[in-house]
Amino acid sequence: MADPAPRGAASFDPHVYAIIMAGGGGTRFWPLSRRSRPKQFLSITGERSLLETTWDRALDVVSGPDQVIVVTANDYADMTHEQLPELPHDNLLLEPQARNTAPCIAWATAFIRQRDADAVEVVMPADHLIGDREAFRSAVSTAIEAARQHGVLATFGVPPRYPETGYGYIEAGDALPPVGEAGIEVFRVKKFREKPDLEAAERYVAAGNYFWNSGIFVWTAAEIWKSFEEYLPEVCGAAAGMLETTDHEARAVTYAEMPATSIDFGVMERAKNVATVRAGFDWSDVGSWAALHEVSDKDEGDNVVVEPVDETTGTTDVTVTFSTVTESGTTSLTTSSTGQPAPEGFKLGNPKTYFDLTTTTTFSGSIIVCIDYSGMSFKGKEEKLKLFHFEVTTGDGTANAWVDSTIS
Repeated sequence: MADPAPRGAASFDPHVYAIIMAGGGGTRFWPLSRRSRPKQFLSITGERSLLETTWDRALDVVSGPDQVIVVTANDYADMTHEQLPELPHDNLLLEPQARNTAPCIAWATAFIRQRDADAVEVVMPADHLIGDREAFRSAVSTAIEAARQHGVLATFGVPPRYPETGYGYIEAGDALPPVGEAGIEVFRVKKFREKPDLEAAERYVAAGNYFWNSGIFVWTAAEIWKSFEEYLPEVCGAAAGMLETTDHEARAVTYAEMPATSIDFGVMERAKNVATVRAGFDWSDVGSWAALHEVSDKDEGDNVVVEPVDETTGTTDVTVTFSTVTESGTTSLTTSSTGQPAPEGFKLGNPKTYFDLTTTTTFSGSIIVCIDYSGMSFKGKEEKLKLFHFEVTTGDGTANAWVDSTIS
């Protein structure tokens, strides 16, 4: 990760606010991420958690902690204050229940509009990795100017490095007149594209005017509120109602009145004044084990080891190891003697191919994520998810691997 960036001109603008969305359950990152401590509170690639590094980026674009609003779940209030001691108590909005991103942003916007009619909002998920903070600050400064001068709802389009099927894409249209001093391109959004199959992703990358959708937004509070009134009017009354009481039960009833929809479906894909800023910063939503493998330091065997420490016992109870096997050929897959039940088959990802573990199979593909979860216990739905230990033999020798498997 890059060194901390110096504060720039945008950080001294008293009308710029950051909204950090920190209420996600991190289910795609299970079992390292659990309901009791989801992904945003974990230190994935360094000493600071994803939430803490998001806080650092927020302070690069606002005038101080008073300008940062964090929205999270009731259950995560203590963890949030523990990791963000500078966050003013009143700036922590606690969702009574998960209702997706549109209600979250609407509530935060109503809160900000009470303070500042001229506010500009930078909306940031708490669980993304961005290394180049200076490049991020420059892109945000450009988006702020675009929001003010052109009245757009801006998002950031990340130039795709490869045909990723796990991200949504933005199809860029005509360029907008230049704004700001950094010379960063801003385009009208022609269309948002859902997560594609591999063939479509390859077309997008080849076309040159498609970007990964980062899920980070900039707009004026007035413009996004006007969009809520047009496309999701029911959230406006409920968001205002959240400010009228501090009673938890009353808030829970009011919040439940909001539609459980994302800002993408509820507003961005319907609005006509949407733009995308070309992101010059590296970005990952760390939405899967494969994404973590991409952004982590690797050894000579292309492996990554993550050893989270249990803060209660001081011991490591999870070891996450990546082992990639890409060579085509005959590979022996044998279950280890760990006592784990062997499934009838497991899925290697893309292409989706299933294998009989009792035979020697010819294949090409990747075994990506491997997790040793000995000593851990899970409840509820998580009991239905299982990880299996395999001994993988290739032409280069034998290696043990924990494979994130899906029962066919």
